[in-house]
Amino acid sequence: MRIASPGGRSHWVVFVFVGQQAFGEMDGRAKYLDEGFRGERSLEQVLLEEKNREDEIRGITGHREIRWGYGDLASLRAFGEKLVRFGIEGRALR
Repeated sequence: MRIASPGGRSHWVVFVFVGQQAFGEMDGRAKYLDEGFRGERSLEQVLLEEKNREDEIRGITGHREIRWGYGDLASLRAFGEKLVRFGIEGRALR
């Protein structure tokens, strides 16, 4: 889903939990640790950019952001339990 910011930029979120006021994103370690993904940016820059992006998305939409990694997907049950801990319930889990 595309989210337009007042500054004219666009942010994209991967998962939308309809009716739950939440977005979800898969996070891999490579995004932070692999220099090929980071380019010329330091780990600190990548983390600060990600934090600022999330803050802007929350400010625009009023929705929260839920992140998970590969380890959270070990089983469907474990992943569902994680989502419930973050308040995602009902039809969003079906």
